[in-house]
Formats: sequence, C-alpha cells, structure tokens
Amino acid sequence: MSAWITFVAWCAARGLQDVPLTLDERGARGLTATRPLESGDTLIAVPDALLITGAKCRRVLKRGSVALDACQDHVTEMRNKMDSEYKEAQKVWGQSEGDGSSLVYRDFVWAWLCGTLRDANLPTTGTHPHPLVNTRCIYLDTDGKGKRDDNIALAPFLDFLNHSSRAQVRAAYNHKQRAYVITTDTPYTVGQEVFIRYGNHSNAFLLAEYGFVERDNPFNTVNLDHAFATMRVDGESDEERQAKLDYLATHGYLNDYDIVVGDYNYRLLCALRLRCLPCPQLPLESNASVAKWHQVIYEGKEMVSIENERAMHKALVSLLQNALAEARRKKQHLAQLDTNAQQARESILQVWSETIDILTRSLADIENNEVMV
Repeated sequence: MSAWITFVAWCAARGLQDVPLTLDERGARGLTATRPLESGDTLIAVPDALLITGAKCRRVLKRGSVALDACQDHVTEMRNKMDSEYKEAQKVWGQSEGDGSSLVYRDFVWAWLCGTLRDANLPTTGTHPHPLVNTRCIYLDTDGKGKRDDNIALAPFLDFLNHSSRAQVRAAYNHKQRAYVITTDTPYTVGQEVFIRYGNHSNAFLLAEYGFVERDNPFNTVNLDHAFATMRVDGESDEERQAKLDYLATHGYLNDYDIVVGDYNYRLLCALRLRCLPCPQLPLESNASVAKWHQVIYEGKEMVSIENERAMHKALVSLLQNALAEARRKKQHLAQLDTNAQQARESILQVWSETIDILTRSLADIENNEVMV
C-alpha cells in the first residue's frame, strides 16, 4: 500500500481533497468507501490540475495536429514528460492491474498525438491497447456544447473506480469547482466497493470498448444490423435489396437495430415493412406502395396493408432464426479454437451465449404474441 499512500499524497498536492474512497484491500483495481455514503454524496471531484486532456498534451508539445513521422523527437520528449509527471499514478496503476500495463498515461498521450484515441497505433502494454486506455477515460464536456471531438480525458484516482450497470451516479464537469465531479445516488457502507457506470451498455459493447463483460447485465441487447443487410426476402432481387437499403439510409432508418425480448425495435419493424414491399420498378419513389410506407412512418397510418404486416412478421422470424443459427455457429467455432487467450475467449463465449438466449426467447415470445401474427 506504500505506492497507494504516495499516490494519494501526490493527488492531494494537485488539489484532490476529501475523497471518501481508498484502494481495495486486495490490491486490485477498485475503490471502497472509507465512510458511510448516502445518496447525493460526492464521490470525487478531480481538479483540472489532474486531468489529462488532448489540449494539455498538445500544450506540452507546443504543436497542433502533428504527423508522427515528422516529430519523433517531440513525441519522445512529450512522453518522457508525461512519464515523469504521472509516475506516481503509473506506479500504483501498474500494481493494481498486475499485467505490465502501467504505461497507460504514455499510451494515452501517444493516442492524442496520432490524432484519435480509437485508431492510434498505441504501443502494446500487455493487452489490447484501445480497451486498456478507454476503460480509464472519461468524456469531458467542459464548454457545455456537447462536442465529441477532443473531449476524452484521463482522470487519475477516479480511474480506479470499477463499472457496474446497477450503479446510480451523476457525472459532469463543474465549472465553478473547475473539476470533474461524480455524485452517487447509491448508498454504500464502510468497506463496500463503490462503482460508477460507463453507460447503459450491453456486454457486446463493453467487451469491444472496454475489454470486459458483466454477469447478469440488464442492458444486454442483440444488434441485427449485419443480419438485416444480408438477409434475403422472398421475391427481392439483389438490385432491389440494395435500393431499399440505400432508401432506408436516406430516410434515417438504416441500422441501430438493437433488440431485447419483447421489444423488437420500431426502426427494425419499419425497415422490414419496406423490405417486404414488392417493388419491381426502380427507383423506389415511383412505387405507390412506398408512398403508403411513408404514410405509416411519417403520418401515423396504422399499416401499409395486412399482407405487408404478415410478410413483415414472417421476415422478422426469419431474421431472428438466421441470426440465432449464426450465433450458434460462431459460439461452437470459438469453443473449439486452440488459444492461449482463455479470458478473452470466455468473455466472447459469454456474449454469444447471451445472444443465443435473447434470440431464443425472442422467437418464443413472437410465437406466443398474437398481436404480431
């Protein structure tokens, strides 16, 4: 714990005060309450002096957007400065992770210099770099305009808090305090681990973005974007299928087809209604049936026709069946792979198992749902 004590003192010297949290006694990543916490209590207020932003990185570098091959000396100097300034954070961070990944602050800087957090060619630190860095980051909206560009930041101390989908918190940059403040709406007792929530994310999203999954995640969904784009509808030619996909994209109804049991996504059902329309003549705008689809979407008409509703229902069942068969194939293939990455495989297998469960229960729900038949 000596590294943690030094780290806390280092944070306090930079303005982090009165934090009712301490490192989990097991030495793992995670913070526990040092006093009883009630709904409305502040968990942490990370001051500007501790936040690492892209703007701060570039101020040290004294350049704007840069090409890596043109500024290697500057990059080396920048990374060395960050190593020096945040060495206490890196010491305790590496101990808590136990995977040789204590260079996350350096990696974060490298990502900013590359111009993007997601696509940067980060140095390898023992695990996949994007989730490694991303799980330590916050979205920092300091100007209140909600711009997504250049608003990712690292927040030492705060980044030891683990995610739970059941945590109730409020998080935002406080201009008066000049700090990123997290308030809990969940009470905690002394010694209990305190959580934050990265968002209402499914395990598939958590795995892709942060490199982990949860047990019993209430926000699990199945995304059907790819299955929808590649599905075959009775009587639909390839040219007609592509025209309909383009038409849906033009009108804002292509993709974002996430489903849960009992909720089959209004966007998906609307898109399936269009896919099930017989449109032998192109362009689609010349078809009277497409005009009726517009009336359903934009004017509140109940349906295109009873035949279209039946075709949509049939297509939905077929879509789910195809997605289920594909999920089973991928799970079986993954289970048979010979790999040393056991933890990663188990996480992906869990996602496929949850996908299979949602699709299986959805098909049973539709079969018993007389309204949709």
